[in-house]
Amino acid sequence: ALGAHISAPRSLKMDVWTPEMQQVMLSRGNGFVNEQLEAHPDTAKFKPSPNSPVEHKQAFVRSKYANKAFCATGSGQMEEWETSSSAKTTAGQVHAGICVVKVVKAADLVKA
Repeated sequence: ALGAHISAPRSLKMDVWTPEMQQVMLSRGNGFVNEQLEAHPDTAKFKPSPNSPVEHKQAFVRSKYANKAFCATGSGQMEEWETSSSAKTTAGQVHAGICVVKVVKAADLVKA
């Protein structure tokens, strides 16, 4: 995870979107953001494939969002990464363990 100070994913159903946020997404969308964050000519050289190790994907995401390395004025370089033997990758899915969550109390849930 990048942390909320770098990336703040929002749910269409569970989060509140201000009119300004709605306007930006409706007028520009993810494509515009990716064009800006991947404008450097060297981006393709570092962009991971669906079968890349999870560490490569994480390093690319940190370089793209936190370091802005692939913006037009960025360094065009990806931070270093090491492959761990504990994580396994398969066509776009990462299997690094199992997490079981027990919901103890919930309030104001959105109806699906």
